[in-house]
Amino acid sequence: MKSTINQTAVNRTVYWVAKAFAVMMLAAYLAALGMALHAYGAGDKNGALLWAVLMLLPLALLWLASVLAAPFIRDMDRGMDAAKTAPTVGG
Repeated sequence: MKSTINQTAVNRTVYWVAKAFAVMMLAAYLAALGMALHAYGAGDKNGALLWAVLMLLPLALLWLASVLAAPFIRDMDRGMDAAKTAPTVGG
């Protein structure tokens, strides 16, 4: 039985969702950095340490997302490369 799922569309969707997630995680990282600097500037060393630790959360989530999305993106890249380098008939 033939599959009705368009794998190219799935790969592209995962790619764009991963890219949007990366932008959101960058924004969360910068927000936590700003909060840590703000707390440190206000003299709250414990708050600055808390926000510095929370800065690791977006990085961990971004790493997890990249690991989960990598096979889809790799397939998409292979498909594009295979189309560019496909041998010609008779040559």
